[in-house]
Amino acid sequence: MQYDKLADKEIVNQTIEAMAKRNIEAFVVENSADALAKIKELIPVGASIMNGASTTLEQIGFVEYLKSGTHGWN
Repeated sequence: MQYDKLADKEIVNQTIEAMAKRNIEAFVVENSADALAKIKELIPVGASIMNGASTTLEQIGFVEYLKSGTHGWN
């Protein structure tokens, strides 16, 4: 695997289809700001969450947002 380049759209679509077969819904977004916005949209107020030491969540600003305490999550 090459981790220094993005997967092409065909591979991404195949992955999304495979996940759907396992009842996992996936989303494609254009950038980190859109990814963070989608997460904020999906997690309901009062939900208990953790970031699991995810580098991706750190990179998109989720960890900083979580630390801010302005989200309404536990």
